[in-house]
Amino acid sequence: MWCTWYGHWDKVTDADVIENLELSERLGLGADMFLIDDGCEAEIGDWLEPRPASARRHVTVVPAIVHAPPGATLVHCHFGKDRTGLASALTLTLAGVASADVAEDYAETAARLSIDAHLAALPGEAERARSRRLFAEVGAGTMLATLAHLDDRYGGAAAYLREGGLPPADLTLPRTRLTTDP
Repeated sequence: MWCTWYGHWDKVTDADVIENLELSERLGLGADMFLIDDGCEAEIGDWLEPRPASARRHVTVVPAIVHAPPGATLVHCHFGKDRTGLASALTLTLAGVASADVAEDYAETAARLSIDAHLAALPGEAERARSRRLFAEVGAGTMLATLAHLDDRYGGAAAYLREGGLPPADLTLPRTRLTTDP
C-alpha cells in the first residue's frame, strides 16, 4: 500500500506522487492499492474549490486504475468520500456511466460511513460541527452538483482531466477496463 497521508499530509506535491509511484514500479511493488489524501482540495471536503494542482493529481489516478494488472483495483482515501469519490466519479464518467448512476453509487458511501471515532478525535466543537456538516453533504445531490460543476467550468470530466495532462489515448481506457471481461 502506498499513502500520501503519512508521508506528506497536505504538503504533498505532484512530484511526490509521481516519485512514489515510480519507486513502487521500479521495486516491483505495483500500484494495486494507493492512497492519495488531502492534497487536492482547498479544504477537506471542498471539491468545488480544488487546489490548482488537483487535476494533475487526478490524472495520475485514472491511468493507475486502467493500466493496473487484471483484477480489482482499490482506490481509497481517509473516508472514501472526497478524493476517492471524485476519482471514482471521473473514472466512471469516462467509462460512460450516466451522472445519475455515478451519483447513486456515491450516495452509497453515506450509508457506510461511521463518523463517531472521527468526531471524538477532533479537538473542539467547531471542528466537530464542520465535520458533521461535511458528512451530511455526502449524497447523490452533492455528486450531481460536482459533475455539473465540472461540466460548467471545464466542459466535463474528460476536459478537466485533459487540462490536467491526461493523454487523449487514456480517455477511452476506463470504458474498456470497466466494461470488458478480462
